Amino acid sequence: MRSSLSGAPRVTVVVPTFNRRALVCEAVDSVLAQTERHFELLVVDDGSTDGTADELELRYADESRLHVLRKSNGGSASARNLAFDQARSPWIALLDSDDVWDPTYLASQLTFVEQHPDADAVVADLRLEGPWQRAGDSVFADPAWQPPTSMAAMMDGAWALPTATLLRASVARQLRYDEDYRSGEDTELLFRFHAAGHRLVVNRAVIGAWRRHALPGTDPQKTGAADSMSLEHELLLEMYRHPEPRSRDVRRRIARMHAKRMIRDRRWREARPYLWQWWRLRPGSTRALRLLVRSYVAGKARRPSWPAIRASAGSG
Repeated sequence: MRSSLSGAPRVTVVVPTFNRRALVCEAVDSVLAQTERHFELLVVDDGSTDGTADELELRYADESRLHVLRKSNGGSASARNLAFDQARSPWIALLDSDDVWDPTYLASQLTFVEQHPDADAVVADLRLEGPWQRAGDSVFADPAWQPPTSMAAMMDGAWALPTATLLRASVARQLRYDEDYRSGEDTELLFRFHAAGHRLVVNRAVIGAWRRHALPGTDPQKTGAADSMSLEHELLLEMYRHPEPRSRDVRRRIARMHAKRMIRDRRWREARPYLWQWWRLRPGSTRALRLLVRSYVAGKARRPSWPAIRASAGSG
């Protein structure tokens, strides 16, 4: 299912997805509607159990630009890294599987980087769709938002959305996402992006939608409100101010934060990956272990064996 257009694609679109059989098709349709036609689309199914990959392959069987990659569940960071290794174009456009682009998104972003040849990434604006409680009708319209154009800006709380980001492929493969992060990996990558001396520019065109859905399985950054995003950022700031040994502790605290929030909402199955990470990073925590075992009971799944738990702790 590779591109039938002559020559290599100008851009590779990367869409990680997990159990979003309906929503991911809306994202894919928005890519296929682009005015820029020379792209390849890599959708990475991260171990879905709802038939997401089968639905994609059936629905888009005649679309030669789309390629579905299947992998075991490991989080969006590992899914995007897999796509980085497969990408054939000089640019990578990231898209969350529950968001959508306007038809001019790719054309606008590619034109912008052509006008800024020394840029390694460009971030565009997105309108807000759904029950948001944020100032303004787009991301940039929020007075509290600032562009993540430097390390100083990142230290001051700047951030960007994957759906609005175009990244040079060579830089993406050089940096890669840290797969130890189940959330906050986008901000962590931006810190390393600037630490390595790369340049990011801002395209102020509103050319897509950051959507919030009242559905299970949506992005924890969206269902968890702005306070969790702010806390993630503060934890990452702490790590970059005091690099080691804070890195492991920061990952553990981010995992614990998301696990607790999902447990509070009785989303035990979704909490499980975060509980595993919390416990791997602190195997002496009886609370993390107790909650992990409970997640298999409340989530109606088979409990892990003690040998498996010990092996997992050893790999952490």
